Amino acid sequence: METDKKLRDELDEDENYNRVRNKLMIISCVFLTINIAGIKIEEINTFIFKLSISNISSFSMLMALAVIFLCARYYAYSEVYRKKISDIWIDRLLSDRRVFIYYRADSQSDEYNSGLLSYAIRDWPGDEPGAAYPRYKIGWGYKRYISYDLNQIDEYHNSTEIPLYEFTTEWTWKKLSVLLWYEAKYQMACVIGTREFLDIYSPYLVASSAIISYAYACVH
Repeated sequence: METDKKLRDELDEDENYNRVRNKLMIISCVFLTINIAGIKIEEINTFIFKLSISNISSFSMLMALAVIFLCARYYAYSEVYRKKISDIWIDRLLSDRRVFIYYRADSQSDEYNSGLLSYAIRDWPGDEPGAAYPRYKIGWGYKRYISYDLNQIDEYHNSTEIPLYEFTTEWTWKKLSVLLWYEAKYQMACVIGTREFLDIYSPYLVASSAIISYAYACVH
């Protein structure tokens, strides 16, 4: 898809992002290998002199701190791309007719919303045109939100947000469960079918594995 290609080009051309990502991957892979294989580094040869490591535990702690520091930097650099990769599967979710669809009509009175989310959106698109173009937002746990622009001039209330975890007679927990199932489906499709997802999230997986293996080695 064009959106995927555009994101891929942005990732490939962002030198600062790639520099931090590569550093995190290299340090994490080395640290992970040392912890899992039980490698003990006694000496480090350089072009000028030879270094001897006498305190292995302190060296491992410094490696762990380096991974955490680089992970924090990578989190900041990758924030914009995490948002864009989420937008990809959210757009696909909202394009699913079973989730939401807006039916246009020649007569405004014949316009209406349909699909799962239409049970949560209380406004009729004839009165509030923004209700035909909802935005999907993810919160903590099962908290999900729908927001859209309102058809009024008010700098303080130009949009509305509907918490989908608050139920009504029409919007029930069963409908939320179905929505979460559709969400998981499109997220998984994004994980499997989008190269950019692995490019963005794989450093977190390697870094967390390195830290977990270090903590396990310290305990045992």
